[in-house]
Amino acid sequence: MAEYRLARRVSEVADRLDRFQSLNSRSVLWLLGATLALILHVANHWSLFPPIPVFITAGIALLLVLAGWQVSRRPERSLHDAAIAIEQRWPELDSRLVTAIDQRPEQGAGGFSFLQHEVITETLLHSHRNDWMTVISPARMARARFRHVVCQILCIAAFAAAIHAGLTRDNGTSNLVDSDTVAAGTPFDVTIDPGNVEIERGTGLIVTARFEERLPGDVSLQTVDAWGQETAQPLSKSLDDPLFGCHLAPIDTDLSYHVTYDGQDSDTYQITVFEFPELERADATVSPPEYAGLEEKTIEDVRRLSMLEGSRLTLTCRLNKPVHQAVLRGDEQLIELSPGDGEQNALLWSTTLIPQKKMTLRLELLDREGRANQEPPEFVIDLIPNLPPDLAIEFPGKDIRISPLQEMSIEANATDDFGLQEVGLIYQLPGAEEQTLKLGDGNQSDAAVKVAHELAMEDIAAQPNELVAYYLYADDVGPDGQTRRTFSDLYFAEVRHFDEEYREAQSPQGQGAQQGGTPADKLLELQRDIVNAIWKLIRRETADEPTADFPADSQTITDSQSQALDLAHEMTASLEDALSRQHGADAVEQMTSALESLQVAADSLTAEPLPKARTFAYNAYQALLKLQAREHFVSQSQSNSSSQSQSSRQDLDQQLQNLELKNDRNRYENEQQEQPSADREQLQVLNRLRELARRQSGLNEKIQELENALRAAETEEERSEIERQLRRLQEEQQELLRDLDELQERMNSEQNRRQMADAREQAQNVRENLRRTSEALKEGQMSRALASGTRAERELERMKDELREQTAGQFTDAMRELREQTRELAQQQQQLGDALSEQPQPEPAGPPQLKDTSDNDLEEQLTDQREALSQLMNELKKIVEQSELNEPLLSKTLYEAIRKTRADQPEESLEMTRRFLRYSMTREARHAEEQARQGIENLRDGVEKAAESVLGNEVDSLRRAQAELDKLTQAIGEELAQSKVETEVNQQAASSGETSPSESEASSNPLDSSQSTERHAGGEEPTLTQQATASLATTPSNQSPAGESRSNPLSSFLTEPNEDQQGGATGAVGPHRPLTGADFVQWSDGMRDVEEMVSDPDLRSQIAQIRDRARQMRIDVKRHSQSPNWDLVNTNIYGPMLELRTLLAEEIARRDSSDGIVPIDRDPVPERYSELVERYYERLGSGR
Repeated sequence: MAEYRLARRVSEVADRLDRFQSLNSRSVLWLLGATLALILHVANHWSLFPPIPVFITAGIALLLVLAGWQVSRRPERSLHDAAIAIEQRWPELDSRLVTAIDQRPEQGAGGFSFLQHEVITETLLHSHRNDWMTVISPARMARARFRHVVCQILCIAAFAAAIHAGLTRDNGTSNLVDSDTVAAGTPFDVTIDPGNVEIERGTGLIVTARFEERLPGDVSLQTVDAWGQETAQPLSKSLDDPLFGCHLAPIDTDLSYHVTYDGQDSDTYQITVFEFPELERADATVSPPEYAGLEEKTIEDVRRLSMLEGSRLTLTCRLNKPVHQAVLRGDEQLIELSPGDGEQNALLWSTTLIPQKKMTLRLELLDREGRANQEPPEFVIDLIPNLPPDLAIEFPGKDIRISPLQEMSIEANATDDFGLQEVGLIYQLPGAEEQTLKLGDGNQSDAAVKVAHELAMEDIAAQPNELVAYYLYADDVGPDGQTRRTFSDLYFAEVRHFDEEYREAQSPQGQGAQQGGTPADKLLELQRDIVNAIWKLIRRETADEPTADFPADSQTITDSQSQALDLAHEMTASLEDALSRQHGADAVEQMTSALESLQVAADSLTAEPLPKARTFAYNAYQALLKLQAREHFVSQSQSNSSSQSQSSRQDLDQQLQNLELKNDRNRYENEQQEQPSADREQLQVLNRLRELARRQSGLNEKIQELENALRAAETEEERSEIERQLRRLQEEQQELLRDLDELQERMNSEQNRRQMADAREQAQNVRENLRRTSEALKEGQMSRALASGTRAERELERMKDELREQTAGQFTDAMRELREQTRELAQQQQQLGDALSEQPQPEPAGPPQLKDTSDNDLEEQLTDQREALSQLMNELKKIVEQSELNEPLLSKTLYEAIRKTRADQPEESLEMTRRFLRYSMTREARHAEEQARQGIENLRDGVEKAAESVLGNEVDSLRRAQAELDKLTQAIGEELAQSKVETEVNQQAASSGETSPSESEASSNPLDSSQSTERHAGGEEPTLTQQATASLATTPSNQSPAGESRSNPLSSFLTEPNEDQQGGATGAVGPHRPLTGADFVQWSDGMRDVEEMVSDPDLRSQIAQIRDRARQMRIDVKRHSQSPNWDLVNTNIYGPMLELRTLLAEEIARRDSSDGIVPIDRDPVPERYSELVERYYERLGSGR
């Protein structure tokens, strides 16, 4: 035998291996038993097989127990097998353990030999160093025990469930009597469910039959419909329950049914179908008020509609069945509908109402059985307000200064949705009543009226230092049918002296000197803002009750008037001469009265004292005007003062044009302004149009597919499936129609109403096509549905494109500027490459040293080029993000250009060029520069391509520029022709000694006389002294200057929406005598407009040069009070303008599409050859 110590160690390992194997074997056995028990349980519970006795299940369980006990009694594992397992765990034993186990003591020696003893000793030493029991680790042994316990529990539970199911099935079958043992004809005890029942039309029904005591062999359901057609359907048994049942398909008519079983019939029951009341279609008839002059219209199949305020609405609802009551329920009102007369109109219920505000109504129906509609439809009625007329004084559109002999030209536009009755002008002189001038009569068809009038200062007896207030009025018909008068913004015309002088002063240095205006001027500005604010409040508060903003706004104006009064007190106290103090005292008195009236209005929350307050404030402003100086010192700076009023800045600009001043302004520098945000409503409408067009396109494709499928359908099931899909398409089309109604409501909103008038008319046509599509789908006429759907899709696409052109204008200026930047960047890169190519090759005298650096200017240019490229890339990225919603093509094209530029790495190439150049590595620098130039040129091409998507109408812009330039050129040409006539007249008059008409005209020209230099007479009105100016200039820091727009609380109030002070300063007619007359500013502005319309830098430069020459000639005319050198005008202005017209025409021809299709034989065929040509085409068409 083996050495006893070694045998004991190995036998312990063998026992552990046996226990591990026994646990695994029994786990498998219990798992198999659990599976078999589950099969027996399912078979008994669901009656899949004949009943299995319980004793069989118990016997199987007992056999499993015996098998488990037998597995646990397996013969012990031999020591040799255990040794092999240990050797596999510790290979370093190198078969010594197996050898030692097999060793036996030598016979007669009484023990082991030396070699045997050494092998056994080494093996025992290994057993002491290593735990042989870990052949099976404790973790593996624990997992084996856990699996054994779990499988044993599962087996016990499964056999318990199987035995319980067998006992239950045995008990159930023992309580039933076999029907074969019962005499034939014995009645069954059966319960039919649901018996007599009422169900909604189109729903299914489950019929069950429950039997007691015994079960029949065959059970079926017999149904009879209203037309006597019988149908049989078998009933299925429900597993081991004595229950039979079946499901009836959706039922559309009344049925009677009974159950048949083993030759017997149950009682007959009735299935009665009903319908919930439901709206099938609603039509709205809108009768606009008489003043609108609109025809009555009917909108079919409507859920949302917009109607004019005061319109009469008749809502007609077609229902699916007669009802007992129909009402429209809103949040605060209940409107009952009346049924139609006669049986034919029993399904029509209607009501007539005149909505006073936006309404959301739910249609609630109740039939005679008391059933209500399950989903009440909702009607949204939006009212389009009858807005007051929109009045705008286009010219002059600002406060102006005018001499007593001038005529003030006034041009204005008045627009209204439903026509104007009268348009006129109201003006007022200080201390006098308002005078009304009727300028035009309107009628119901005049939605827009343009009026023009020249108000002569002599005719109204206006005197210097007087203030003429004027505004426009328009009469239309209000919502109540009565005449309503609306007023425009209030403007002032300050009557100035003839002898005002404008002298050139030293230009202010630094930003601090550019604030502009004395404290007295700021007080005057503040008082004018107060008058405008009061007038705006009067125009707004026309209702009986004040608006919610009235308390805050009236208090703001009151505080501003109080602040102006304090400043006026300080100014008056600093005045020296008596006449100035008298004017100051008058201003203080009028301000005090205005403050009292404003305080009454703010305290009583009523607008009645406001007209009186406006009169007092206006008189105070008039008194302050009398303190103005008659000599002004002006200068031109790089940036305008932020605190000056708009009219003051424009007046100063006009005077600057009349003086020969040093002009250092960079006319090519673009004003850096934040890009205005896109109109949100237009973007919303554009997005919805895009969505509707996409959805309609998808519906059209589905209709086409179903039409083809219906032609190919062969079975009734296929046709039923297609009809079901058609019903779903019809629902989607209805939803599309509802979404379009919502879009129309949005387009009828106040902010979109006027600018989307054409789009609303197109939306009506789209809606009609969508409705026809829906009706055709409902009737199953897919060809007609596809035709109307295609028309609707085409109209939606056209609406989307038109609106897209409007909203895409926000990116026009940005893309034009970016395009010019990329062109300039590419040009600069080309110049850098040329400069780099001129760099000499370094002498190969040794390795490059730090002292061998290149020209620093070229390095700085490369650095600037890299920074400019980085900034350009950031701007392009912003445009990509901003244009993603409404300009996807622009966004995608720019994104591709940016992506390719990133791949070309021009920024890195520029940096490498700079580094190579720094160490005189000219050859490597040129190679890097070529890579950078290629990347920048690729970027330029990409931006050019992207710009075409938003600047596609650049040719139209050039044509508009050409038309404007023609008008401006014609003005110069007419002035040249007139000068020739005047020259001839002057020559004739000189020979006779008469005064030349040109000199007479020059002396009587108001514009020239207003600029003439005159000495102040001794009796002229005194002005503010230097002490007064210094006193107001030392206002404490806690009292901010009243005139500054940043601290003036009236600024936000006066710049609120509905401000009409944005009229253009340029009249509709062309300028007259732009060089010697009063229209130079208009002509110059026209040239600026032409410059902005073109994008070519050379053309823009030429336009700017022409304008500068004309400005210089204008200065000479004003300085010397004589006519310009007309030969120079012809050479330097008129001739270049003619050349510029030619260049514009060539640019238009170059940019215009040249691939248009034109007929080959565009010239007419001579009459004698016409018959031959006709026969030729006949033979050509016949193929001979």
